[in-house]
Amino acid sequence: MDLTKERDNLNSILSNLDERLEGFKDLLIDSVSFEIDFSIESIKYVELLLKHLQVKAKNDIELKKDAALYIGQTIKLNFNGEWDIYDDEGTEFHLQPYVKFLDVNHNNFFPFLSINKYFENPEIGFFLKTLGEKKKLIDISIQLGHPKINSIPAKEFAAVKDVFLELFHPNEERLFLFWNHIPIQFQYHNLFQNFDEILAMNWLLQKENQGKTKATLTNDVLTIELHLFWKNDDLKIESYFNAIDEKHQTYTDALSENSIINFSKQSFLNEWNTLLKQILTAFDAANVTIVDGTERRKMELLNQVEQAINGYGKLYIK
Repeated sequence: MDLTKERDNLNSILSNLDERLEGFKDLLIDSVSFEIDFSIESIKYVELLLKHLQVKAKNDIELKKDAALYIGQTIKLNFNGEWDIYDDEGTEFHLQPYVKFLDVNHNNFFPFLSINKYFENPEIGFFLKTLGEKKKLIDISIQLGHPKINSIPAKEFAAVKDVFLELFHPNEERLFLFWNHIPIQFQYHNLFQNFDEILAMNWLLQKENQGKTKATLTNDVLTIELHLFWKNDDLKIESYFNAIDEKHQTYTDALSENSIINFSKQSFLNEWNTLLKQILTAFDAANVTIVDGTERRKMELLNQVEQAINGYGKLYIK
């Protein structure tokens, strides 16, 4: 069965969900004296029902479907999610209905698969525990510094690197990339070391609906290697943090605890775009001219990418 047909089937079921769940509602009332209200608390009553009717429920396909639909809809409503059909032929989840989350970094939730897993070890709190594990938030954000811009006469530069070195003082305020609330600091003066990687990463991410790429960032204490895989707004990041010397190993170990994460591609782009906009503003204020054609193309691309992303990090929006 193809993806379009599965989505049509799911949408048909969801459009008549109240009618579909009428019998399930009655069963809940009769068995555990609970009336459906799609609250998170109500999930435990579904568990009570399934445990109470364990043998029957385990072999009753329609009852399991109704329970999965109710749990999935409850999670969707309470955690800003939406239903979809999973599309990845290389996994066991292919063509499975699931709930994906729009504004936080929950993992995808597969209610029909979770129902089957529940019967391996039926216990009260199973789905809430699963949801709690999936709810773990991996936060990525960028906090800009407010560096004093060196006053330089309007002049021509051979390369973008030269602009960073002359425009920003090495001891000025820094910017921070927060990786699950752990700060990684970068000097504006030394951003030339990462500029090409940041620009290329953001250009490809905003340009392609599906793909993969790699970016390597450095500061004075570590290197960060990011492997990015995405399809539409689903972004998977595999990250590798390497300390430059042993005294920073504990720091990089803490960062590595969340080395593989899922994130919204648009949210990731928005965070970086805040920095891209700041760089553009600083260069424009200094009346910078790049004479080398290849280097000048980077500035043109920077303008294009910043406009195409058309959004900024969560610290800088109302």
